Amino acid sequence: MTSAADVIKTIKDKDIRFVDLRFTDPRGKMQHVTMEAALMDEGAFADALEAYARDPELRRRHGEAGLAYAQTMDWDRINSAVVRVYLRVIEKRARLARMTGR
Repeated sequence: MTSAADVIKTIKDKDIRFVDLRFTDPRGKMQHVTMEAALMDEGAFADALEAYARDPELRRRHGEAGLAYAQTMDWDRINSAVVRVYLRVIEKRARLARMTGR
């Protein structure tokens, strides 16, 4: 099992500049936030987990919401979302090419 200290050491050893934190919100939707890696320390990990350690009802609600959201996913839905992202990227690249003449 990787500890917070191991993660902090890897961040420093590999000169990682940004960390993307992914989590499930109370409604079960996957979210993420990107932050500067320099802000990460063992205290930040402890702070993030403290609410869950102290509140079993919060853990239960978030767990149930995450499971409910996961059960709505199937490969057709996931693949459709990926295709939509690729189409937006293609459209934005074409628009950029028109604007810059490249």
